[in-house]
Amino acid sequence: MNRIGALFTRAVSVICITLSWAAPLSAQEIWIAPTYQADLGGLGIGTNVVWPVSPLGVARLAFGVPNDLQTFQSAKIAVIPSVPIASSTAVVYVCAASNSDLVGASCTGPSNFPFSGLANQLVEVDISTAVGPRVGLPGQNYLAVLAFTTPSTASDHFLGMRFAYTATAGSTGPTGATGATGATGPRGATGATGPNGVTGPTGATGATGNTGATGTGLAGPTGPTGATGATGATGSSAGTIYMAAGTTPLSTATVWYSPLSNGIVSATALGNAVQFGAPTPVACTINLLHLQLTCGSSCGSGDTMTVTVVKNGVDTAMSCTGTSVGTNASVTTVCAANPVALAAGDAVALKFSHTNGTPIVHYGTGIRCQ
Repeated sequence: MNRIGALFTRAVSVICITLSWAAPLSAQEIWIAPTYQADLGGLGIGTNVVWPVSPLGVARLAFGVPNDLQTFQSAKIAVIPSVPIASSTAVVYVCAASNSDLVGASCTGPSNFPFSGLANQLVEVDISTAVGPRVGLPGQNYLAVLAFTTPSTASDHFLGMRFAYTATAGSTGPTGATGATGATGPRGATGATGPNGVTGPTGATGATGNTGATGTGLAGPTGPTGATGATGATGSSAGTIYMAAGTTPLSTATVWYSPLSNGIVSATALGNAVQFGAPTPVACTINLLHLQLTCGSSCGSGDTMTVTVVKNGVDTAMSCTGTSVGTNASVTTVCAANPVALAAGDAVALKFSHTNGTPIVHYGTGIRCQ
């Protein structure tokens, strides 16, 4: 062990450039054979039948880091024992240097890698953890590896080291010449008929032909009178407008009615028969109702009035509500919800009610039936 350590000390003081021993195995791997050293492993390279190996289980390996290295993958040394090995250790030192560096200034080791093997059986020992951190810059760094086995140094032989890496992509080569045109293949089967295309625009109308000669013949008998056609639809109209107006009574309990045009009648005075109003002469639909309130006096508090359309003595859902404000101020409410359809002869009335008998309020209504 002391002899090996002394030899390592001598090894790191010598600059060894042995790139000629490193031959690319592939684009991503190189093979490094042991260097020829008389001080380690005897007087040169020994053999194991046809395998060129070191005479002893000790060797130096030196190489330059490939300039196309992108990622280091692994480093494995190949050992061929001449006797069975139950338990042995490969001891590894690694030195790194680049141009103008001291060759012994950046060395690591020893790193120990246990292994076992049979006589004359090749054994790979993975030393990636010792080599990987020392790789450095591609195309600039050099590595020297000193490896020996113990305690089986005398019976072991080194074959070399496999250094694997991922290479950077090379530049694209020039485009090759165009090859000759191949023979025309056989005609394929006829494909399915495609869908009809879009219809083209209609062509221009052709010129009118000449008028033919007028035929000569006897006049036929007059045909029967045709049936009377259906009555046409009624033209549009703004409809019939009805208006009613009055002044609120003083009692809030009073409910009073009016036909569509004035004629106010108190329900209290004459009974609820007045709610039938007056008949409409034509069919139409009440679809718009206006209510306007104007307070004339005693206007300190508002009076809320509701007007409801009554059809054939029954209140409908169409109504309009407004609340009076200050003296001589008008408030108008417009309502179109829940229109009322009327047939000719339907009795129609307006039903009025209010909530405050103190203010004297003038009211007016406008109704559209169309």
